[in-house]
Amino acid sequence: AAVLNAVMLAANFLLVLVCFKELKLATFDPSLAESLGIRPRLVNYALMSMTSMTLVAAFESVGSILVVTMLVTPASTALLFSQRLRHVVLLSVGLAGACSVGGHVLATTLPRTLFQWLGFKTVDDTSTAGMAALTCGMAFVAALLLSPQRGIVFQALRNWTLSFRIACEDLLGLLYRSHEVERDVTATDLQLHDHPRLISPLMRWLAIWLLTRRGEIVLTASGYALTPTGRQSAERVVRSHRLWELYMSQHFPLPDDHLHQTAARVEHFLSEDMLQQLEAELDRTDADPHGRAIPTK
Repeated sequence: AAVLNAVMLAANFLLVLVCFKELKLATFDPSLAESLGIRPRLVNYALMSMTSMTLVAAFESVGSILVVTMLVTPASTALLFSQRLRHVVLLSVGLAGACSVGGHVLATTLPRTLFQWLGFKTVDDTSTAGMAALTCGMAFVAALLLSPQRGIVFQALRNWTLSFRIACEDLLGLLYRSHEVERDVTATDLQLHDHPRLISPLMRWLAIWLLTRRGEIVLTASGYALTPTGRQSAERVVRSHRLWELYMSQHFPLPDDHLHQTAARVEHFLSEDMLQQLEAELDRTDADPHGRAIPTK
């Protein structure tokens, strides 16, 4: 079985190495391939023939059911790490080889260790094919959770970090607007502040703690107040908010009471270059549609 699979591996490697451009064009853009003189149907037949021979050869090693796992799982795992075709192909081959070797090693060592510990002295090994498929499945689950780009854990961490940054910026904006109307802001006001996104009380408490630790807000006898550093950060948030409101009021037929909620979301994603482009397109940048002054840069 090892010799037969090695022969098929060499055949697949040779096909991809010699016809990589033709395979890529015929698979993803058959019209372009045909215009360049490549026959997509012929390339597709060659690819399907090689795939069929590979599957039949693999039947001798892992069976007709587990071969589906070995065919699909390495590519699915590789796609969680990269979207570039070359990287996916190389990573798929590497993962498949590592899972096959790792599965064989586990099949010959793990059962003996595990079952002897449980008191079963007659168990020595298990199926290499089944353990290799299980290893592929474990690799996919690990990638699904821990992939830096598309992993569930890292996506949740990025979403939480974004929500936390938005919560901090919203609290700075609240303090700035409250100081504009000379109103004191207490800790209760910060905790009950209306937010366009769902922010937990714990996250708001952490935002208050972080802003205090960074020296951007300070607790006084009458309530929370912005420090000079915090005022600069708050002015940038409010400037983004009011410039976006002004831009929308000049370019879209929306009533003034429909501008705030949209600007409250967009304000956190406007870079300095985008703010400069907004200022260049606006007729005036001294006040927003509600008549409130727009902070300068």
